[in-house]
Amino acid sequence: MYSIESNDPEMTLAIKRGKASFSQFLSAMQQQDSANSNFAVKVHYDDGEQVEHIWLSNLTVENSQLYGVVDNVPEFTKQVKEGQKVKVDTSLVTDWNYTRGKKLIGGYTIKLLRERMTPAERTEFDESTGWEIE
Repeated sequence: MYSIESNDPEMTLAIKRGKASFSQFLSAMQQQDSANSNFAVKVHYDDGEQVEHIWLSNLTVENSQLYGVVDNVPEFTKQVKEGQKVKVDTSLVTDWNYTRGKKLIGGYTIKLLRERMTPAERTEFDESTGWEIE
């Protein structure tokens, strides 16, 4: 869990990149290429007092609607709970990612947060995910 100021220009840019390229993510999901896996989206939740961006994984498409499972314990929002299956409002997606082999595709906010880590934190992060990040 990372707290970011709402006026962080680099994070704002990362979110814009995620939103602008979301169609690329949807295309990759539809391709069913066995090299692609671990599809996830980050969704913006706003309860009127706090804003939180939460990753949803284990994505499925049912009746042309995207669903995902809340991947972490929400710190602020009461709208969802960890492990809950939810319908994804694609207009609220702020980032996305998947892996192609071990290479992380997308994950613009992840890449920014990783850049801000100390070398030791970055090493620990890389080891914990197993991702290759460019």
